Amino acid sequence: MNYLKLIITLSLCFLVTGKALSDELVSKENQNYLKDLEKEDKSLAISAMHAMDNFLNRAGLKLAINNAGLRGNSASKVESIVRLALKNISGTEKPDRESIIRGLSVVTSGSDKRIKDNLIKIFQKKQNELTDTDFVNAVNALVFLAGRYGLDNSLALACSACVGGNLAKKGFLISYEQITDKQTSFILKNVIPTDTRELGNFIGSRLKRLGLRPQGRQYYRVLNSADEKNFALFLSIPDHGTNGQKALFTAIKKISEKANGEIDILDSNNSHKLWRLYSSNLNDLELKGWSDLLEEVAKDAKAKGEVNKKAAFLRYFESRVGDDPKLARRYEVIKSKNCFFN
Repeated sequence: MNYLKLIITLSLCFLVTGKALSDELVSKENQNYLKDLEKEDKSLAISAMHAMDNFLNRAGLKLAINNAGLRGNSASKVESIVRLALKNISGTEKPDRESIIRGLSVVTSGSDKRIKDNLIKIFQKKQNELTDTDFVNAVNALVFLAGRYGLDNSLALACSACVGGNLAKKGFLISYEQITDKQTSFILKNVIPTDTRELGNFIGSRLKRLGLRPQGRQYYRVLNSADEKNFALFLSIPDHGTNGQKALFTAIKKISEKANGEIDILDSNNSHKLWRLYSSNLNDLELKGWSDLLEEVAKDAKAKGEVNKKAAFLRYFESRVGDDPKLARRYEVIKSKNCFFN
């Protein structure tokens, strides 16, 4: 890999890695749920949801972000994340209280409902009661639910381990990255299910058909639910990806190979998240750079008998950093961030 490709590859560490936005998607069951919700607490559906204004109103959102102590790029990032999440939950370019409540009404059971209920409690607070902790918790919940229940898969992807630096220190747990790559967007919109139960079946069946481990629903034990669509995107590449995306898929399989020849993508002894790369909007040059890199890393690790490829991954970069302080700083970021290796 030449120097230009190396710079591109290192820079990628700073990236993360419903079929229609329509009110017609709201079923009678969801409409009834909304009515019941209004009966239980009219303040939720009418005018007392003052804290929600901090999210729906641009000025209110900026004020809440500022009050949380965020400035510059961190502030802009959170504002972008919140706006994307609101857009996907509501199914409209201009979200309002009613569309957000309607969007959240589909979350009716399990731990996801508990997250929704906590979000609603924060939304019910008056604006002057909203604490910094409330704001951070609300953003985390909002992005998680948008990633799981948003109406348009192709709009953005959630990532549960792609938050670092100041945002991580402030308590933000999850990122929400806009998708701009056309083929990736096509796969998310036309191949991957939006329904969470169908998504689970999709992942299980793809793992079995591709001969990858873990088999069936065992992936539930190790995969964060916020990352399911990311993982489903990865599993869709052999059938629907570009040639460059397929080459990267092959390289990631080699990184995931065990000593007995089995391919375990979520192996706890070789815990990587390289399948997240497909959410990073990589161009052809970047895809080739990553494919070449991972091929070399897999070869090096195999020669040394290493099951966990993280050490080989870091050795690869370390050998190319040399005396370049800029690359050295980026190398340190790669070691500290959790986007690709735990």
